[in-house]
Amino acid sequence: MSSRFRQAERFAALAALASIAAYGASPDQPPASESPPLSVAVTTLFPGGGSPPPPDPHVKLYEGNPKQIAEGRRLFDWYNCSGCHFYGAGGIGPSLMDPEWLYGDRLDQIFASIYQGRPNGMPSWAGKIPDEQIWQIAAYVKSLSSSAAETSPLPTKPPEVGEPLPSETSTVSGVPK
Repeated sequence: MSSRFRQAERFAALAALASIAAYGASPDQPPASESPPLSVAVTTLFPGGGSPPPPDPHVKLYEGNPKQIAEGRRLFDWYNCSGCHFYGAGGIGPSLMDPEWLYGDRLDQIFASIYQGRPNGMPSWAGKIPDEQIWQIAAYVKSLSSSAAETSPLPTKPPEVGEPLPSETSTVSGVPK
């Protein structure tokens, strides 16, 4: 056999060894450093009467935690999330202050959207941003939607004829001015 064929064999053997070193014993298994795929429900519909996956235990550590939310706000700017989401108001990316979220507004759903990415624009940040920082950003994003809902509630139904408009009602007592 000529040396050029042996060189190709050696290259193939080195590639196989590199693959085994990176992926473990089998090339079909992901590296141990990668997080497993997330199983977060973004709907209430489950085929065959299935049930949603259990809540993620991280939610308790991050949701409503002022320290984590403050760090998430810093990271939101640091990673330039505001470049697309315009500090939560929406722009290239969707608004983070809307009451309706396409992929869910729970903290674990927001984490999954950042971690996995979404079609038509949202990149996957898995492996690029540490999971803890993604949780912190998700906590901040969740706080944006919560504070927007608290400060400007949407009317549930249009006012009846003769009923005062919200702008004509005192914000202190809720009675007409």
